[in-house]
Amino acid sequence: MPYLSSGRFAVIAHRGGSLEAPENTLQAFENAFQIFPQIYFELDVHLTRDEEVVVTHDDSVDRTTNGHGAVKDLTLNELSKLDWGFNFSKDGGKTFPFRGKGVSISRLSDIFEKFPKNPITVEIKHGPKFFGQKVVDIIRKYNAQDRVCISGENHEDLTKTSKLLPDLCSGYSGHELLLNFIWNRFRVPFLGPNRGDVMQIPYIHNGYLVASPSFIGRAHRRNKVVHVWTVNDEVTMRHLVEIGADGIITDAPTLLLKVARELKKI
Repeated sequence: MPYLSSGRFAVIAHRGGSLEAPENTLQAFENAFQIFPQIYFELDVHLTRDEEVVVTHDDSVDRTTNGHGAVKDLTLNELSKLDWGFNFSKDGGKTFPFRGKGVSISRLSDIFEKFPKNPITVEIKHGPKFFGQKVVDIIRKYNAQDRVCISGENHEDLTKTSKLLPDLCSGYSGHELLLNFIWNRFRVPFLGPNRGDVMQIPYIHNGYLVASPSFIGRAHRRNKVVHVWTVNDEVTMRHLVEIGADGIITDAPTLLLKVARELKKI
C-alpha cells in the first residue's frame, strides 16, 4: 500500500499508539495493526553504540525503561536487556500492565519484517553521527520505498537522507515548516520551501494555530499532503477531518479509527 495513496485518509498510530501500549515497541505496533490492518505507523529511530538502527523516541532510556543511559552509549544487546514496558501505565501510575512481560526494543528492520505492507513514517532523530545511509539501506533491503515517508526535525539530517533516495516520500524539517507557517500567515505560501511531499504539522504550537483551514487549503493547492500531530481528543479529530486534513497522527488510534469510520473517511 503506497504511502501517498491518493484521496485516502490516514489513521496514523503515533509511536504505535502510546496511550494504548508501550510506545515504539513491537507490542504497540501489533496492537495498532489488530485494530486496523491498514493503519499507518509513525516511529522514531536512533543509532546505538554498535551502530544498529533502533526504534525509540528519546535519546536516553530513562523515561521508558527500568534502565539509565544514552542510546548512543549502549549496544543493542544492552538495550535488549531492559524492560521497555516498565513505565507504561494507563491509569496515571496506579498499575503497570506491561512490566516484566518481555517488552523489548526493536530494530527498524524488525518492524519492516513484521509488517511488510503498512505505510510507515520514519522520524530520524539527530545524534552525534549521521545515520541516514543506514536507514536508506534498510528501506531498500525490504523494498519499502513506496510505503515509507522519512521525517525529522533536523534540517541537515533530513535533507541529506532525502538526497540518498530521491524518489522516497519526505516530510518537512522543522525549519522548513516554520518558514511555510510564516509565509502562509502573510498569504504568500508559494514563497515557502517546497522540497517535501508531506507536511507533518502540529495542531497548535506555542499558542499559534498551525493546522488552520487556510494552511491546509494552501498546502493542497501546492499538491502537498497534510498530516496533523499529535491529536488525542475526539472534538479536534472531527474538526480536522472536516477542514480537510489528509491524516491525523495520534496516540489513541482506537479513538481515531472510530471517528474516521463515523465520518466515512475509511
